[in-house]
Amino acid sequence: MSDAREEAIEQLSSAFAHDAIGLADFEERVDAAYAATDGAGLEALVHGLETDSAALVRVRTGEMSAPRPAAATAVVPASRAPDALAVLGNLQRSGAWHLAHGSKAVAVLGNVELDLRDVALPPGVTELTCRAVFGNIEITVPPNLAVECVGAGILGSFSSLHRIPSEGEGGRAVLRILGSAVFGNVEVHTRPRGMADAQGATPRRFPAGK
Repeated sequence: MSDAREEAIEQLSSAFAHDAIGLADFEERVDAAYAATDGAGLEALVHGLETDSAALVRVRTGEMSAPRPAAATAVVPASRAPDALAVLGNLQRSGAWHLAHGSKAVAVLGNVELDLRDVALPPGVTELTCRAVFGNIEITVPPNLAVECVGAGILGSFSSLHRIPSEGEGGRAVLRILGSAVFGNVEVHTRPRGMADAQGATPRRFPAGK
């Protein structure tokens, strides 16, 4: 089931890259792929999305029509990156950097943007604590990363994204985002690797309580 889900997510990413589906549709289908409990559900999500240029593989539970290439491992520095802090300013991090378990991102009257698409997370849970006070924290994740958010929005918005496979974690990498937003926002949005931030589109927001 996990291999079939990965194939479906790859096909959705290619369809988005070739403008076959829009941003909102892409993110909704990726979330639905994580919630799917069988191959039929995954098949429905990618039905009709084949493109000539992508040579995409159809999803089959337990049977793939083509082998999947080995995933490339991002090169990450051995040392732990400092926590992300923005006070009356902006901070952006992207590329192959190291996100350690227990890292913190804080935005006070400022903005923090963390792009995790080229970050290699180890198997198991990696926790990232986010606190936004009159500020914003935006986190970009790849579509094949399992994510869960545990936090609260106090006169603000804290992402309520919960994207764990229906069969459980199964030893895969999981990003757990903890914290709070006070008069601010903590947002999570999904982009395929190697693509610009939604080609200028407004990120999808997950208001608290959704």
